[in-house]
Formats: sequence, structure tokens, C-alpha cells
Amino acid sequence: MWIQLIIAIIMLIISFLMMPKPKRSDPAAQTLSDSDFPIANESDEIPVVFGEVVLAQPNIVYWGDVKTREIRKSGGKK
Repeated sequence: MWIQLIIAIIMLIISFLMMPKPKRSDPAAQTLSDSDFPIANESDEIPVVFGEVVLAQPNIVYWGDVKTREIRKSGGKK
């Protein structure tokens, strides 16, 4: 019983050491070009869809007033 426990702990340590390390990158602010909302261009083709399909960026006529603004919060003063 003790031998099996020691082998299990050794295997756990070996698997932990061989595990790939995740690569981290600095986060960046999202821009309007990074989004998947519909686009409105005259030069793009209009897709013909048969059945149920999810379009990533469909070409539409109007999407509204898409604007970005900074989120400013003042905090710490209570």
C-alpha cells in the first residue's frame, strides 16, 4: 500500500513538471475593428443563405450610431 502511494505521488510530481506553461500577453484595449458586429459596405457581396447558418459579419444596410467612449470613474472618495 505504501509503495503504491509513493509511486502515485512521484507520478503526480512528474506530470506537474512536464505540464506546458501558459504564455501570457499584456491585455490590449479593444477597437471597433476587433468586433464581430455587422458591417455595411457597398462593395461587399450579399451572402445567400440556405438553412440555419450563423454569419460572423453580415453585410447590412444600417446598424445605428456605433460610438466608443472612455469609462471614467472617480473612486476612493467616500
